[in-house]
Amino acid sequence: MRIDPMLDDVRLGLARCWNRLGRHGDVAGLIAAATTPISSHGLYMRGIAAMGLNRPDLAERDFRAALADDPTHREAAFELGRLLRAGNRLNELGDLCDHLWARGARHVQLLLDRGRVEAYAGRADAARDLLFSPGRISRSTLDCPAGFRSLDDFNAGLAAELTTNPYPITDVPVDELAMRGATRIHHLMNGRDPALIRALFTAITACIDRDVARRVASTPDAAHDPWLQCRPARARLRAWGLIQGHGAYEDWHTHRAGWLSGVYYIAIPEPFSEEGDGDGCIEFGAGPSMADRYPETLRVAPRAGMLLLTPSHIHHRTIPFPRPGKRISFAFDVRPLD
Repeated sequence: MRIDPMLDDVRLGLARCWNRLGRHGDVAGLIAAATTPISSHGLYMRGIAAMGLNRPDLAERDFRAALADDPTHREAAFELGRLLRAGNRLNELGDLCDHLWARGARHVQLLLDRGRVEAYAGRADAARDLLFSPGRISRSTLDCPAGFRSLDDFNAGLAAELTTNPYPITDVPVDELAMRGATRIHHLMNGRDPALIRALFTAITACIDRDVARRVASTPDAAHDPWLQCRPARARLRAWGLIQGHGAYEDWHTHRAGWLSGVYYIAIPEPFSEEGDGDGCIEFGAGPSMADRYPETLRVAPRAGMLLLTPSHIHHRTIPFPRPGKRISFAFDVRPLD
């Protein structure tokens, strides 16, 4: 910005940094100094700053203005929905979901918020279908990529590739990511053999294509299935590696930026939990805020070579394991492209 004060996109990037650093009081002036009318993202950034200054009234004003300008602004919808839930304004939350849907928004945060509204209204079946439906979680075994003798050999190469990656991430914002005590690998192509990662991307993409085609074909009324209606016309695969030692875990969370999310298990300590026992399992459910109403969960004990796929708005967590060894996995989202 010192070089060119007219760069409004850079101004918004700086606003995001200042919000993360707690410099909320500086953000409003930064946004106001923009050379063009305030965009929906600028309004969203100013709303986040207002939240940091304990002014939820101003934050709500800006989030609503952002959505009036761009009803597909997923982050503004998430933050406004959080404000409405905190104030127990569930009727308004339902109206917001209906309004944004009618204006063309098709992101999974609307499904999650609508499910909560249905739950509190006592419409159990509708809520359960949106919040947690075990039938929407699929598992399969990855096809061995071409050029490898076996899936075990491929996984051994992947494990070495991720554990030797020179850019591990261990320090993350706990209010943004659910990682507790693990290591993430975001710079996937900066290891010793990026061809392994490209082969994994190709194999996972093929599995996703088959899985989505199966879901559409097996859904009697796919045109009216809310989650399938959110299926993006164009998408990209956003992926990262995850290395967990004993005691590490992922807290309850969703992947609200995605449409379909998944995890591929590369290496699992042995012996590991039997199905549903707990230690080391991945668990799916309606989430901690809905646990009193919908306590049902599904626990899956991971195995090397297993691929799990789930709608991105379904809550899940991993349960720590007490024994030595590393659980190495590859997580990803199918994220809509604008």
